[in-house]
Amino acid sequence: MYDCKTCPPLCRLCNNIRRNGDCPAEVYWEMIYMTNNPLLDLHAALRGARAKGRKTDIDLYERFGQIKGAAGDWLKDLGKNGYEHSERIEQYLTELTKKLIERDLLTQAEIFVLLCAAYMHDIGYWQNGQLQAKGHPERSRKLIEDRPDTYLLGDFPSLGGAIPGVAQAVGWVCYGHTEEAYLPLLQVPNSFADQSLSSEILNLRKLSALLRLADEADDPYIRHSEHETPSIRAMIPLVKIGEETIRWYWRQAGANDPGPWVRHLKEKQSILVTSIDYLRDLTNLGWYLVLEPQVPEMALPLPEKPSIAVLPFTNMSGEKGLEFFSDGLAEGIINGLSKSDNIFVIA
Repeated sequence: MYDCKTCPPLCRLCNNIRRNGDCPAEVYWEMIYMTNNPLLDLHAALRGARAKGRKTDIDLYERFGQIKGAAGDWLKDLGKNGYEHSERIEQYLTELTKKLIERDLLTQAEIFVLLCAAYMHDIGYWQNGQLQAKGHPERSRKLIEDRPDTYLLGDFPSLGGAIPGVAQAVGWVCYGHTEEAYLPLLQVPNSFADQSLSSEILNLRKLSALLRLADEADDPYIRHSEHETPSIRAMIPLVKIGEETIRWYWRQAGANDPGPWVRHLKEKQSILVTSIDYLRDLTNLGWYLVLEPQVPEMALPLPEKPSIAVLPFTNMSGEKGLEFFSDGLAEGIINGLSKSDNIFVIA
C-alpha cells in the first residue's frame, strides 16, 4: 500500500483518500503533482519544517494543509473575498517569492505565517451581520488572537500570555495588509521573536508588504461588477505576476488619449509604492509595479507540423476523488507529447 502521508497534503486527491488510508493513484499522482503544481516552490520550501507545540512538535507543512482545508468554512459567504480569492493570493505569493526563497531571504517560519495569512486576512469582513470592508484587517487580527483554536493555531505555545505566538504573528500580517493610511507599514514589527516557531527573528513587515502586493494584484479579477461605480478595476483586463513584479495591462480609451484612467493607475501605484520600496531596500532585488497598455492579441499561425489534440478524460466511476486523477492523467499525456519536436500539441 502506498503511504499517503508522503503525498503532498495539499493535493486534493490525497486529502479525500486519507480517510481510508489508501491511494489509488499510487506514485503516478505524486509524479503528476510534482511536475505540474504551480505552488511547488513555496510549498517545497516549507516541507520538513517543524515547530514546538504545547504538547508535541507540529509539522508546519501538514498544519498549513489542514488550515487551507478548513478555510473554506471560514471564508464562505464572503463573495469576491472568499476562498478562491485566497487561492489566487497564494499563487501570486508563490511567484513573488521565488528569488526570496532562492536567496534564503524567507525562513520556513515566515513562509508558514505568510501562507496562513493568505487564508485568514479577510475573515474579519463580517461585522454585525453584514459585510464591511472598512476595518476588516484589524478585525481579522482580533479574531485570530481571540480564537486561535478555531483557526488551528491554539496548540502553539504562548508568549508570556494567553495568545499563542504564531497567532500573534499571523494576526499582525493580516492587519498589516491594510491601506498605508490606516496602518503605516513601518508600524508592523520587523523583529518578531517566537522561539517555539523558529530560532530566527521573523520580519512581519516584509510579510505584510508581500501580502499587500498579492492582495492588490487580485483587484482586477474580483472587485468590479456591473453595479459598481466604474473604476480602475474595470480598466485592467489582464494581470501578470512574475518574480518581484506585478504587471497591470490597462485598456486604452483612444489612440492618443487614454483618458483619466492613467491618473487612477498612478494613484494605485502610489498606494503600493511603500511596499515596493521597502522590499527593494530590504532584499537588494528589483521590485516593480509595471503599468502599460494592453497589447492586442495576435492570431496564432497555423502549425507547420502534424498536430494532435488531447481531450479531457471523463470520470465514469462517479467518485469525486478520481476527478483529479483523470485531470492528472491528461496533463501527463500532454507533457509527454509536448516533448516531441515533431508534433504540435493542442490542449
